[in-house]
Amino acid sequence: MAAVRLVAQGAVVPTLPGAKRQEGKAMDLHVRWVPALVDDAQIAEMAGAMPGPVTVIAHADPRNVVQAVLGAVVDTIVRQAAGMLEFAAPPPHVRSTATVAEAFVNLLDGTPFDAPLAAGAEVSKRLDRWAKPLTSTSRVRLVVQLDPPDSGDAWFLSVLGPGAEGTLLPIEQALADGKSTKPLADELNRVERVFPALLRPGALRRGQVYLSQEEAWELMTVTGPLLEAAGFDVRVPALSRRKPSPALRLFTEPTGDTVVGANQLADVRWSVLFDDVELTAEDIARLAAEAKPLVR
Repeated sequence: MAAVRLVAQGAVVPTLPGAKRQEGKAMDLHVRWVPALVDDAQIAEMAGAMPGPVTVIAHADPRNVVQAVLGAVVDTIVRQAAGMLEFAAPPPHVRSTATVAEAFVNLLDGTPFDAPLAAGAEVSKRLDRWAKPLTSTSRVRLVVQLDPPDSGDAWFLSVLGPGAEGTLLPIEQALADGKSTKPLADELNRVERVFPALLRPGALRRGQVYLSQEEAWELMTVTGPLLEAAGFDVRVPALSRRKPSPALRLFTEPTGDTVVGANQLADVRWSVLFDDVELTAEDIARLAAEAKPLVR
């Protein structure tokens, strides 16, 4: 079931393993699908639940058995699904890295093909480098954090990562805090590709950006779930679930007249109170035009 859930969530990536032929000038390649975004804790939990006789028969570490079974089931499911789709015909002759890449895209069902050793190995290594941040069970996990808006309705978004002692720090500080920071840098590059606003010119620090109200709302409703599906933690201000207590406030401007007449009765101002938030008629008209919900 774990493998089925991974496929249903889209937590799979394609790789291109190959084997060199005896003559040494060509290699046989095929697409293999592998699980993604599986961490050590999940592997350990599944290994602990696995019956003992399975590991005895396999003569292997329970964790390795779990990873092998997950990989085999994921690969089988996705290759069968890919076989039901229509793709363009692969190139008749695979001779260069470009044609290897074209064959890879059009043979996602695992159909084997051959290629020159240099071209095939180059594409295979590129795909391995691309997939590694997603397939490593000991990968770092970045946090995308959105702060409440400031007085100018600007929303501050920052990327946080674990420092040398495991404490979450702004990503630039985390990169400078330890020695082996390549996994952090790889994940930062990945989150910037998923959320291009982080690459906006003018930012004082990498991994920090101010969002408009529209961008913040899109992050909370659309982009945030996509970032979570890609393996990042997303923290946003909580939407208020408590029903506010409304109240209507009526008042008139002092005019100095001692007698109340029609002019004074008609010259009434009003505002609406939602708990400690006061909205004037102009505020309500603006909010209605923007059609934005209130965020606590």
